[in-house]
Formats: sequence, C-alpha cells, structure tokens
Amino acid sequence: MNRNALTLLACMSIMAAMGSLYVFSIFLVPWEELLGASRSEVSSIFSAAMVATTIGIFIGYKLYHLLAPSYFATTVCFVAAAGAALAGAGTSLPPIWLGYGLLFGGANGIGYGFAIQIAAQAMPERKGFSIGLVAAFYAIGTVLAPPALQAALDIGGIAAAMNFLAIAYAVIGLLAGTLLKISGAKFEPERRDKAAKAPPGSFHTEAILWLGYGTAAAAGVMAFGHGAGIVAAAGGTGTSVAAGPSLIAAGYMVGSLVAGWLADRVSIRTLLTALPLLSAGMLLLLAQGGPPLYILSCLGLLGLTYGALVVVYPTAVAVYFGILAGGRIYGRVCIAWGIAGFLAPWFAGLLYDRTGAYGTALVVAAGTGATSALIVRFLPKQGIPTLDWRNPAVESEPLT
Repeated sequence: MNRNALTLLACMSIMAAMGSLYVFSIFLVPWEELLGASRSEVSSIFSAAMVATTIGIFIGYKLYHLLAPSYFATTVCFVAAAGAALAGAGTSLPPIWLGYGLLFGGANGIGYGFAIQIAAQAMPERKGFSIGLVAAFYAIGTVLAPPALQAALDIGGIAAAMNFLAIAYAVIGLLAGTLLKISGAKFEPERRDKAAKAPPGSFHTEAILWLGYGTAAAAGVMAFGHGAGIVAAAGGTGTSVAAGPSLIAAGYMVGSLVAGWLADRVSIRTLLTALPLLSAGMLLLLAQGGPPLYILSCLGLLGLTYGALVVVYPTAVAVYFGILAGGRIYGRVCIAWGIAGFLAPWFAGLLYDRTGAYGTALVVAAGTGATSALIVRFLPKQGIPTLDWRNPAVESEPLT
C-alpha cells in the first residue's frame, strides 16, 4: 500500500470516529429523562457541539502544523474521548455542555478540518475524489455508531454509551496516528504575504459561499439533530426510531461519494444550486407526514443531499481559492454552517415544544434550502487568482 493510500486510510478512520457526533438524536429522550429537561433544552447540547465544531474548523488551520500529523490525530481523538467521558458522568446540563459540547464538539471540528486538509494535500490532482472519500467515512461512522450506542444505552444508560464512545475514540486515535506515522504524512501550511491585498472578487465569492452554506446546511443539521424524534413523532418505535440516524448517515455516505466524483467533472455552481433544491423537496415531503417507512425513506434522501453538500462546499473553496488557502477560507465559510448548526436544531426543538409536531420546522428549513439555491447563482464563473502553488481555479475548471 503506497503512502498516499495510508494517509487516506488514516483520514478515513478519523472521519469514521467524528461521524458519531451526528447520532445525537438517539440521546434526546434518554437525556430528557435523566435531566428532567425539555426537548429544546436537550437540543441545546447538540447546538453547543455544533458551535464548538465550527470554532474547531475555523481555528484548525492555525493548529495543524503545531504537531506532526501522527501526534496531532491522536491528540484530537483523545480530547474527544475525554469530552465524551465527562458528558457521561454529567447529571446536569453544564458538565454535558462542557464535555459533549465544548470538548467533544471542538475536537470533532478540528479533526474534521485536519482530515480534509491532509487528504486534499495527499492527492491535489483529485481533490474532489479524496475529499469525497474521506467525507463518506464520516457517514460510515454515523451508520455504525447508532446500533452500538443504542445497545450501550439499553445496558447502562447515557454513562455506558458515552464511555463506549470514549474508548472508541482512544482506539481510533492510536490507529490513525500509527498510519500517519508509517505514511510519513506532512501538513504543508499556506504561505501567505500578510501585506498583500486580497485578489479582486475574493470577498464577494467568500461571502456568497458563506451565505449559501449556512442556508443549505440548516436542513441537514436539523435532520441529524432530530432524525430519531421525527420518526418517533410519525409513530415509529424501537428499531425504526434507531434506524432514523442510520438511514440519514447512509444517505450522507452515498451523497459524499457521488458528489466527490461529480465535483471533479460537473459544474460546481450547478451542484451548489441543485443540492439544496433537492433537500427542500425532501423537507416538504416530510412535512406532509406519513407512516414511519415513508419518513425513513425521506430522511435517507435528505441525508444524501446533505452528504453531497458537505463535500461540494470544501471542494468549491479549493476550486475558487486553491488547496493551501482552503483551510483558512473554509474555516471562515464554516462559521455559517456552525450558525445553522446552533440555530436549526434548537429552533426545531422549540417549534416542536410549542406545536407538538415537526411540520412547521420542516417547512421553514425547506425555505432556507431554496434561499441557498438562489444565493449561489451569484458566484463567479471562474476561480479567484491567488499565489497558491497548488493550482487555484482557472477557467477550465467546471464552475458554470
């Protein structure tokens, strides 16, 4: 196995661990019962994790070079493990916000951005493929985690589930660190002249990506935060409720792989337009209600569009600004994703508490998806010229 393959394998293992963040919805009812809290209060735990994840992605590019990739990967996973263990020991909201929200969520964001950057630098000529492949393993983690965590919940409640999560992160951190050590992977930071002015059009492009990502992401993060609750509200029980997050994640995985392939071949602007429109359509179908099997099918398709979006947006940043600048620019663009991650699950929980159903929240999220599709049509048709040595976008890139 060559060095690039080992590097990608390490990044995929990190992503598989990080994907467990999105199984949060199976903890909704157990934490409500443990804490005696409302749906919106428990949803705030996931919202806090989304904010911390965003901050982690935003500051990550300043941290990746501080340690060799092998040690960095292990450290990030160990921090996430500590956060999960702390959340499992919590009997009130503050320690859970600190453990699951700040530590677990923050490490998730740093690890996510790190894996994306290392993978893109390993295969710069096929950045869409490498980002898509690595992102797909984020979904694999989300698919595999619910059955194991549900079993732990059934055996020992929240504490057992969080301790299982902590052990899994520690093991994967050691595995990823070993693979990166063997591969000799290195992170090459962006070389910037701080005195140089931003290229013409770069602020406009970044702002459009920021607004487009935030409005498009709202649907996906709401589905992940409330997937199990949406199935339960439709009359699902037991296995069907646990299947909600798994099907969303399975769709995410397929969407990531397909989008990674398409992003190297098809217009970036077309993908950024079509995906949130598809997402909006799924949300409107969900809002109509139906039996659990119908709801599960819609959630799976919603996961597919979201998985595609989270691959296409970092790829779009790399196409417009170049790979080395990608960590810095994508970190800023991800602030919009984090705002959506904070507001969408909390707002959906609030509307559920007030109406006793998810219909209104689903319609609102569909509106944000349609808004995203309109916003991205203002993106330029070619990349912003930069000094990036890793081939920033040129007119031959599929942007129109």
